[in-house]
Amino acid sequence: MKIKGFTLTEVLITLGIIGVIAALTIPQLYSRTRNAHLGAQLANAISTIENATGLYIYDQNVRNLSQLNAVPSPKTLLQTLADNKYIKLSTVNTSDLPSGLPDTCTTAFSLPDKSIIGACSDTAVSAFNNAAGQQIFFLSSTAANQDTAIEGLDFFIMTLAADGLIYLPGRDYDADAACTELDGGAGCAGKIASNGWKVDKKIYKTTTSTDKGSGDTKK
Repeated sequence: MKIKGFTLTEVLITLGIIGVIAALTIPQLYSRTRNAHLGAQLANAISTIENATGLYIYDQNVRNLSQLNAVPSPKTLLQTLADNKYIKLSTVNTSDLPSGLPDTCTTAFSLPDKSIIGACSDTAVSAFNNAAGQQIFFLSSTAANQDTAIEGLDFFIMTLAADGLIYLPGRDYDADAACTELDGGAGCAGKIASNGWKVDKKIYKTTTSTDKGSGDTKK
């Protein structure tokens, strides 16, 4: 009995269908994997910073950073935590980081998972001597290798309080803080935390022209 095979046309049509399905599903799978990785790294970075800072405060026998004899700036704090083995950090040259980070973010360190944390000011004015807290930033390991990073999607500006805690929902946090893919890193970090550290579209507000380009950024 003669067995009939597939014709060239049938094979090409089948390959075309497979190609279309792959083109539709692979980007979604990549996006989900990337977002899950981002949420996990952000949660780990916040937990690491809070635990290290809390232990440092305890060892100094004070209640918060503002009670230290030499009140540190965010840069000094991160360097102190690294030097005294409270946290494993490697110094990163900020000129190697992607553009898009604010000009004030002048100090950066790499965590073991290759994500980046850093300080957004190193001046004495930015010492932890008031209730407002000071700004630090988180940059995902994936975005660290990009040419450009987007605030609220690739990197997040967060406020570290003098007691060693990051401003998150349930603490001192503005629930209405901006959270878009192009701006509002502080708001997005909080909303990701509220969403069980899951990154998805529902946490982002609709981006408007007024959301874009706020503040000076690295060129």
